[in-house]
Amino acid sequence: MLKNLLRHCLRYVIAPRKSLRSFYEMCLPWYFLVILIVLYGISFTLDQASFHDYGDYFGMGTLIILIIGVGVGVGPLLWLTYSALFYGLGRVFGGKGTWEKVQIAVAVSFIPYVFKFVLWCAQWGLFKEEMFTNEMPHVDSNLYTLVVYFLTVLIDLVTAVWFYILSFRVVGEAHQLSSWLGMVVVLCSVGLVWLVSKMLFNIVLLPV
Repeated sequence: MLKNLLRHCLRYVIAPRKSLRSFYEMCLPWYFLVILIVLYGISFTLDQASFHDYGDYFGMGTLIILIIGVGVGVGPLLWLTYSALFYGLGRVFGGKGTWEKVQIAVAVSFIPYVFKFVLWCAQWGLFKEEMFTNEMPHVDSNLYTLVVYFLTVLIDLVTAVWFYILSFRVVGEAHQLSSWLGMVVVLCSVGLVWLVSKMLFNIVLLPV
């Protein structure tokens, strides 16, 4: 089972629709979905902590505890939120996906975040607390370190873009819609979450 899961995860990055259909047929184990959702939540929280320079306000020990604690909660919350939005908006555009299929599609779409989590571990190991601060004196003072930093940022950006492209396709597959309509559903949902977080809570979320 594990070998089969890993094979389909690797295939997902190049053939998301086929992989999603395979995942539907496999009856995915709950622990696999939980791992994807939790790693997504932690990676998402790491992005927010870096974007908002939380290292300027918290010590590293406190920050690590906050990131893990918040990430474990944020993952399921965003999974359910996006599942509901993708399901509802997909239905508006004529989609036929069931609630269960959309939930699985959203969880599977988090596969690129497993790579983002590994990349984050590497960045944290290389650049330490400077990943979460406004100023980066050690990175800026060394050309080699600076090049490596920008290379990791570029890889992270490519992964984020690929995450969205794959999401368009699997949401379309879950609803039996085109990838273009899947894109509309995903972008409208992400935009709505961003708008609500800004208007109601005055929180600017990095939308990745």
